[in-house]
Amino acid sequence: MGRKSLSQYFLKNEEAARKIAEAVVGIEEETSSVLEIGGGSGILTEALYRCGAVLKTVEIDSRLAEGLRRRYATAGRVHIVNSDIFDIDLDALCGGKRINLCGNIPYHISGRILRWISENHKYFAIVVLMVQEEVGRRVCGQPGVRDYGILSIVLGIDFLNEYLFKVSAREFSPSPKVDSSVIKLIHRERKLIEDKDREAFFLLVKKAFSKRRKKLYNSLDGFGGNDSSAVIDKIKAVGLDGNLRAEMLSVNDYINLFREFQR
Repeated sequence: MGRKSLSQYFLKNEEAARKIAEAVVGIEEETSSVLEIGGGSGILTEALYRCGAVLKTVEIDSRLAEGLRRRYATAGRVHIVNSDIFDIDLDALCGGKRINLCGNIPYHISGRILRWISENHKYFAIVVLMVQEEVGRRVCGQPGVRDYGILSIVLGIDFLNEYLFKVSAREFSPSPKVDSSVIKLIHRERKLIEDKDREAFFLLVKKAFSKRRKKLYNSLDGFGGNDSSAVIDKIKAVGLDGNLRAEMLSVNDYINLFREFQR
């Protein structure tokens, strides 16, 4: 039985576990190394192992970690670590190469995990996560749809985000109150923004969405010390219509707009 204090809802569906494993284990040798967040009951760990992953599973629950250690004691490709994922030294783990990341993410830390992935994006080639259905829709939202927002853009500047499939709450033990979804993030080949500009870029995006139902020129009024006239000029300079709302702009639109505000 999972511990509610750790949001432990264990996946029971082996087919779903297999599909997650196949989505995250790369064909090339350099991408077959996988970091699993939370081994839990071991259903996803086993699926990853069967797919040929060189696997490091980080499990915060010492009871579960010990069970996984016993189960994979003779498996040379599986290393179980009893630790908090946020305490893992990614530099030491990755050794200068990107690895793949996956896991059934505890609901109570999903936001923190996604921020951690964004902050440490350079370490990950492919990320496949099971999260709450609502969170998955928001991460993979596209411009013009209700789910598209700050989270879509924050992760979208580093990754191409794809919604894979939905997993019913009935497929977990115990059953949570909401359904889950599996999402896949593939690291972009080309950097869209320099690391030194990330914080300022996020401020622009947050400002644009601060008045979601307002038109863009109203939402950005005053940003960077620019009055409404200057804001309109900058929006027009990148070929955008100031009457659009924040959710209509793509990641590249925001990048172009940010660069214009930096002039």
